[in-house]
Amino acid sequence: MSQDHIHTFAQFIGTAEDGELHQDLSDQLVEIVAALENHVRDRGGKPSATLALTIGFKLDNGLLEVRAEYKIKLPKSERAKSVFWTTPENHLSRRNPRQQELPLRSIDDRREVRSV
Repeated sequence: MSQDHIHTFAQFIGTAEDGELHQDLSDQLVEIVAALENHVRDRGGKPSATLALTIGFKLDNGLLEVRAEYKIKLPKSERAKSVFWTTPENHLSRRNPRQQELPLRSIDDRREVRSV
C-alpha cells in the first residue's frame, strides 16, 4: 500500500487545499465553541450552532477536482429592547408626551452638617 494514497476521510480533509481546509475548519470549531461558551456565560440557556460542509467532486479523465465550502451558524444574541412613545407629530420620545411632568428641582448638597 503506497503512502501517497488517501484511504480515510481524515486524510482527505487534511490534504485538501494543501491543508488549508483542515485548518479553516479547526479554526471555525474553536470559534463555535467560544461563541457557545460566551452565550451561556452571558445569557444562560442551551445555545446551539452548526457547521455545514459541502464538498463538490468533478471527475475529468481520471483527475478529480474537489471544491469545498463551509458555513457556520452561531447562536443569535438577543438584542436589548427599547421603549419609545409616539408624539402627535409622528416622532419618537423617551418620555410619555401624555403624562405631566412633575416640577422637580435640584437640592443643594452643600448644606452645613449639624451635630445633635
